[in-house]
Amino acid sequence: MLTVPEAARRAKRDPETVRRWIRSGRLRSTRVGTQHLIDEDDLIRSSRTAR
Repeated sequence: MLTVPEAARRAKRDPETVRRWIRSGRLRSTRVGTQHLIDEDDLIRSSRTAR
């Protein structure tokens, strides 16, 4: 599981872009406290469709 900043670095995107993907439902995440945790496989799928 990756945090938003970690996911953004791996996807070579801005953290706000990753947050936008989460809000729009394009990227699934699990909320733990105030953090969103993202499964790496979901990130790979979402970032591939973005390019």
